[in-house]
Amino acid sequence: CYEYLIMGDISTSTAVESFKKSDAKVLVYQCINDTVVPKKYGYDIWKREFAANDRFEFHLLTDHEEEGCHSQMLNSKDFIKWQESFDDESGYTEWFENLDYDYQKEPERFVKEKNAFLEAHLDRKKWANRADKEMFQYEIDFLGTVLLP
Repeated sequence: CYEYLIMGDISTSTAVESFKKSDAKVLVYQCINDTVVPKKYGYDIWKREFAANDRFEFHLLTDHEEEGCHSQMLNSKDFIKWQESFDDESGYTEWFENLDYDYQKEPERFVKEKNAFLEAHLDRKKWANRADKEMFQYEIDFLGTVLLP
């Protein structure tokens, strides 16, 4: 209802209808184990409809764990493993649980102190090199076909 009030009839279009009205190239990738947006709700529909259309490129990712498939699919497995251990190994959980104030009532203080904690404990090299290089290669290759046809 909200979308209809803001955008009108365009909000009732499906992705398939929108793709049919466009001549843009489309890159679709999906984790096979995604429980947030299962592939039957997007990937399968679009592949069935557009597999023969050379505007579309499809990649079904099979090597991501279910827990991180949706939100972590652009991150490397090494980064995900490091991120999962960060809270305990850095002491973040303990730091957070021992705050002497309500962080929701003092958000500016919390942000400042959290930033200081992260500055002292975050491994910037791991953070900056978090990308799943294979995943991003799909995007780089795809963009090459769009920008340099």
